[in-house]
Amino acid sequence: MCKSAWGKLSTKTVTGEEGGDREDHFWTLIHDQLTFTRPENPSMLANIPEGEGDTLSPESIITYQDYVELVHKRVQREDGTYDPEVE
Repeated sequence: MCKSAWGKLSTKTVTGEEGGDREDHFWTLIHDQLTFTRPENPSMLANIPEGEGDTLSPESIITYQDYVELVHKRVQREDGTYDPEVE
């Protein structure tokens, strides 16, 4: 199901407590029909936060699975296995 739910990826730069900047990623559902192909005309554009509708591009429309993989990077060990804490 994660590969068939489509939303808009938003990125905001946030200044951390230690003074360094970091990017926070947000995902907003913008299509109410499950499909494995990227929707050409998303059906829930009203869900996009105010001020971000003009930045909608094909590159910013991603699946929820893509968002999870972006935010929670898989850590591969030297032996080729993955860290179960991140899986």
